[in-house]
Amino acid sequence: MLKKLSNRIIFSNLILIIILIFIIFSFISTHLRQMHIELIKKDIQQKITYIEKIIVNKKFCNNKLSYDIIHNLSTIMDLKISVIDLQGSILINSDKNDSKENVKYQADIKTALKNGTGDYISYSSKKKTYNLFFAKKSKDIIIRTTKSLEELDSSQEKIRKVIFFSGVLILFSSLIIIMVISKRITRPINETLAFAKEFSNGNYSKRILNYSDDEIGMLQKSLNKLADTILEKINSLIFEQNKLQITIESILDGIVVVDINKKILIVNNAFKKILDVSTIMTGKSYYEVIRSNALNSKI
Repeated sequence: MLKKLSNRIIFSNLILIIILIFIIFSFISTHLRQMHIELIKKDIQQKITYIEKIIVNKKFCNNKLSYDIIHNLSTIMDLKISVIDLQGSILINSDKNDSKENVKYQADIKTALKNGTGDYISYSSKKKTYNLFFAKKSKDIIIRTTKSLEELDSSQEKIRKVIFFSGVLILFSSLIIIMVISKRITRPINETLAFAKEFSNGNYSKRILNYSDDEIGMLQKSLNKLADTILEKINSLIFEQNKLQITIESILDGIVVVDINKKILIVNNAFKKILDVSTIMTGKSYYEVIRSNALNSKI
């Protein structure tokens, strides 16, 4: 299958396109998700700032935070909100069903205690989705939000499908384009091969007529010129051979020319008359024609 140049061109280009599509698919999938997550983080930071202002305006303290206000904010912002003291104990959860275990050593809380803010992404095997936790230290409390990435994952899956089907479309379109280009590249090569085959079989009048202005076209022009030169040499040799034949025929003595393979190359009529032979002698071994042992021994 890959012996033909056109097939090798198509195959190699298809492999290259598949690799490029795979790289683009992986790059977009990974970086697009990361970009979305960064946008979600910025949005959450703005919302946490708003939550801080409400807490300050209401003059809340750790033991008087209102569950109703936190719950309402959670509903409006589409976030789970937790208020945590600096020891990691959960003071209020917007969802009463959530666990109130100590979270001091969880990644986002540890980072928030150290740097002011922290985040991490965790997979929930129960809900089978990823959650983004973002925590911010605010004076003597930590405000923590939890955002489900289910919608992000769903949109990412749609984007992957779009990229995949676009890649398949590009692949088939590229295949058609590559086949057309491959045919245009290999057509002059095939014409050159056909010319060389016919010329080697004795069709000395064969020439390449339609050639381009590129490197292959220059090669075809050179081959045409070479064929003309060879034909001129052949005609010149034939002419000289005919001259020699006429000269030998004009000699009254019998003459025969034999090659190293004992084949008769040239013989004149005088020699035929001497042997009283009328058949064609050229191309035959001399001992097939000359029946004289004495004469054969001297040749």
